[in-house]
Amino acid sequence: MFRPDKIAKLALAAVVLGLVACTQPREELDDFIRVTLAKDPPPLEQIPAIKQFPIHEYPEAGLRDPFSSGEDLLAVEAGSDVAADDPDCPDLTRIPEDLEQFPLDALDMVGTMGQSGAFFGLIKDPDGVVHRVQVNNYLGQNYGQILSIAEDKIDLEERVKDGNGCERKTQSIALKDNN
Repeated sequence: MFRPDKIAKLALAAVVLGLVACTQPREELDDFIRVTLAKDPPPLEQIPAIKQFPIHEYPEAGLRDPFSSGEDLLAVEAGSDVAADDPDCPDLTRIPEDLEQFPLDALDMVGTMGQSGAFFGLIKDPDGVVHRVQVNNYLGQNYGQILSIAEDKIDLEERVKDGNGCERKTQSIALKDNN
């Protein structure tokens, strides 16, 4: 029977023998490194010339400056003949409401509240904020004005400006099913 001290000595001898057996002469590796370092490096590819883009001056003829605040555009549109003559065109002098910055399809109806016989709609914006809206509030990017609020939907009328003037479109936002 083996004693624990002899087992420890045998294990140590096996480890040392294994480490010695794993070592090999490094001459071959040293030769490879020397040959590789002596070779010339491959030539680098020529850096391509920087493509020149045309310089664009803003505003071009008849276009607005994309870097302006937009107030000048509202003044121009509000003063246009189409906006003044067409009762279907939106009031561009009105201060936009919070939900007008989002497209209509990005807004979700999540519920209603009743108070004094009137319904208020609950609209969730893409940021997750829930807004309370009522009839005559605006939402969406096409000047959508709320016409009616029911338990399961909100009806609104959008005013879209096209090449021939403005037209009204009726849209609805249905209650989002949370199931």
